[in-house]
Amino acid sequence: MTFRMATDEDIPQITELLVSAFPRQARTDRFWLWANRAYPSVAVVAQVGGRIVGHYSFRSEEFMLGSKTLHGAYGQQAAVHEDYRDLKTAVALIREAQNMAAQICDFAYAFPNRSMAPVKERLLEWTNAGVITAWGLDLSDYLNALAKHESQAGLEVRRLRAPSTVAYRQAGFAPAHTMVVAKDANWLRWRYLEHPVNHYAVFGAYEGEGLVGHIVAKVYLDGELLLGHILELSSGEPAVWSLLRAAGKFFQFMKARQVVVWNEDFACRDLFARMGFEPTDRVTTLHVKPLRDTCPDLETVSWSFDMGCSDVF
Repeated sequence: MTFRMATDEDIPQITELLVSAFPRQARTDRFWLWANRAYPSVAVVAQVGGRIVGHYSFRSEEFMLGSKTLHGAYGQQAAVHEDYRDLKTAVALIREAQNMAAQICDFAYAFPNRSMAPVKERLLEWTNAGVITAWGLDLSDYLNALAKHESQAGLEVRRLRAPSTVAYRQAGFAPAHTMVVAKDANWLRWRYLEHPVNHYAVFGAYEGEGLVGHIVAKVYLDGELLLGHILELSSGEPAVWSLLRAAGKFFQFMKARQVVVWNEDFACRDLFARMGFEPTDRVTTLHVKPLRDTCPDLETVSWSFDMGCSDVF
């Protein structure tokens, strides 16, 4: 078995591998290109003869820690063919990708599943940085909470198709010790509007022609329960209520029964709590690993993520 950087010629085999490993997730050649070519990335494959039997990639994401800019390597698309699925192969594959990612990023981070999390901790020296809890609220209660707040006068909410400017993750948004993904209009367009598989409803709030906030919503079938996801929300009050109301109408139209958010975003945490959102039993663990000596102590920082920061949603 050998390990090497993936090439575009490998994409059909990688897609076949990802589909076999994760049959519930829609994966196509276009999805791999979207996830690994829009931003700097390191994609490594394990090969036996001419056959691709393993894949792991890191995509570079820009973060802000106070006024400091850092680059995180997001671990994604881990898959090993069942004929070669053992700890030795998985560890070697990830370690090879880590070594390459260290050339472009300060640290690595991922949201591993329950089987991979202990492997990263014990054999690859990743640190469990905490649990991200999904908060939920029945759609009827969500709509009742919104009825207590009026929409902002002079504000227009409309569907975003191709945003040109989004002022939504400015320096100073979070405390100096909090790590946040540095997003801009290009990131928003790539993450949601150009996604080759998932469908998102992106709404913008406008004062005149100026965009003052946005919300991203989608639906997800969890068994027999249709959930409405709020992937991210960027706005202050009172415009935020207009955006939440637009998402609510979308959820009603799609017949979702419950609304779910990752309520770790410092700008929205209190707002969702006031609406009545409560923690659910759906949790995700965050794991991190420094890749360079210049990386700050990751155990002393807080992390602010929304659902849009994970490729699962």
